[in-house]
Amino acid sequence: MTHSIRLREPWQSLPATAPHGAAAEINSLNSLEFIRKFNSPTGLTPHQSILLELTLQAAVQSLAVHCNEQPIAPLPTTTDEAQVQSLCFDLRQHLQPFNQLRVQVKLADISHPSLSFGDLCEARLVLGAD
Repeated sequence: MTHSIRLREPWQSLPATAPHGAAAEINSLNSLEFIRKFNSPTGLTPHQSILLELTLQAAVQSLAVHCNEQPIAPLPTTTDEAQVQSLCFDLRQHLQPFNQLRVQVKLADISHPSLSFGDLCEARLVLGAD
């Protein structure tokens, strides 16, 4: 049985930076960076899976995800506005009692440079069975 936790606001919007190698391509005019802090879910068992699921709702050229400043899976991806794409990232080995997610995106369409995180994507933690 799985359980999901939505990571809604507050996502902090920052000017895009590129401190980690593969994310360097993201730093440009059509780039956005979002930070979200959260506590580790309680009651986790040692073998329980913990995934970050991002459902993209805007056209994205590339995407990088970091948990506690560790790159999780900087995945280049392409989608068009008619397609909704979900991406999953395994967070289990990166979680600490207090956590920070950083999501960097390069938009495919520069006409939307001021999207909020909620406009761009829906994020949730998915806690799996043992």
